[in-house]
Amino acid sequence: MRGNGQKQSRKMGLFMAALLTEGSIEGAARAAGIAVATAWRWHGTEEFQAEYRARQKEVIEHTVMRIKGAMSEALDVLRSIMIDAENPPSARVAAARSILDNGFKAIETEDILARLEVLETAMKEEQKV
Repeated sequence: MRGNGQKQSRKMGLFMAALLTEGSIEGAARAAGIAVATAWRWHGTEEFQAEYRARQKEVIEHTVMRIKGAMSEALDVLRSIMIDAENPPSARVAAARSILDNGFKAIETEDILARLEVLETAMKEEQKV
């Protein structure tokens, strides 16, 4: 019996990995080589959902790290388009607008995070009393 459990665990891992990249449960089931009914049954369990959320979080964190790594290069590209007088005015304006919009969003996000931190600290202090 033990071997069967290991095989199921391996198949479940394959299904979970496929689910992160496929567009549907059916597609992920095909990619993992399992029956669609099995995929739906696994997908409906709390254990599966908890592990799947953890894997999704890892994927998102990895993606965010890659985005952060590319942001400096993207800004350099936008800035070079913006300052190059040889580029059409529409391209220069679009680059400038993109830089400004994202700059404002970054400032707004930092402000919200700072305010949230103050609120969380206040709530923790209140709970101690």
